[in-house]
Amino acid sequence: MKRLILSSFILFLSFFSNANSPASIYYSKILQAEKAIVNEKLDSAIYLYKNAFEEFDYPFCRNIEQAFLISCFAKDYESANFFLKKALLNGLTKMQFEYYTKFWKNLNPEKNINLDYSNLRKLYLVQIDTFKMFSYLELDVKRDYFLKKYKKKKHRKIFFQCMDALKLKYIENISLYGYPSEKTTGSFFNKSIQNKNATINVEFSHIYSIENGSINQRLLLNDDYFQMLAMKPGNWFLTHYINSENRTIIDSSFFNILKNGFDSLYLDPLIIVNSLESTQQINNEFALSYYSQLWAYKLKFDYFKKFDLESSVKLTIDNNRAKYYLRSLTQEEELLKTLYKLKTHKELNQKYTSEDLNIIREEIRIFINIF
Repeated sequence: MKRLILSSFILFLSFFSNANSPASIYYSKILQAEKAIVNEKLDSAIYLYKNAFEEFDYPFCRNIEQAFLISCFAKDYESANFFLKKALLNGLTKMQFEYYTKFWKNLNPEKNINLDYSNLRKLYLVQIDTFKMFSYLELDVKRDYFLKKYKKKKHRKIFFQCMDALKLKYIENISLYGYPSEKTTGSFFNKSIQNKNATINVEFSHIYSIENGSINQRLLLNDDYFQMLAMKPGNWFLTHYINSENRTIIDSSFFNILKNGFDSLYLDPLIIVNSLESTQQINNEFALSYYSQLWAYKLKFDYFKKFDLESSVKLTIDNNRAKYYLRSLTQEEELLKTLYKLKTHKELNQKYTSEDLNIIREEIRIFINIF
């Protein structure tokens, strides 16, 4: 019966059309804002960000952070205050909040941003659906457990079977509770395993409390437990999901479900990119994630070499990115250079090194990287 329900759910999603999907509209606005940044029309970029966030009430916190940084460079106090408050209501952590207030202060020492972190944090946590959160977080815990239990080569077949079982559970969760999202299931927390030798042979029991701005939980495993904090529940499993011993094979049915979540603005681009780049095939290359055979393994995360690739390789990457509304390599380099200029008031050297980019390390994390 369960497999029949899952099959019906997959069939239903196969009829979903991504023409004029929320993602296509939302990301086109984000790309327009980035184009305005490159043209150093920061007021226009701020307007475009606000327009995107007004039309879509569930944007990703990452994009709000980007809008905040541009407001800082534009010395626009009202917009900076607006975006930082919105980011807090979308899961910005205390450490990030403190970093951003200092970022503003360094660029605009004449005026402080004063927001009540504790109160805004409570408002964010109230909207978290804890049952839904734990339903997805359970997959993250089990993924770590299975990886540790079946790490020997002779157990790899069992490990892959476990991953497939978690995949089916992920699909079932979607059919029962809907997709996870930053607003409903949380984001940007840490996790740790208290007992690495715990065994999983009973259903999870959830005990949680909200203390000091965090959702604390225990997932009981007999007398042992994992103690964790939410970290985009479900993402840890998805970004490390391997569905077959032949990693070049894409599970098209599962991928279509993930793509539907992406098109609906629930799952972020990282999920799509990881799913494709993990095959380590050039036809699935984005030059964006840790799985990238080109960007991670061959170029060792060297940005200058990344933008100096052969034209045919660049074309493949740009075509792949365009399918999922991601900026091209040329647009990425233009944005990187503009961020450097905004931060240093100097042009980036024609032949730059990773050391040259250290000064905009945080800007690269927020704008350029997707992992």
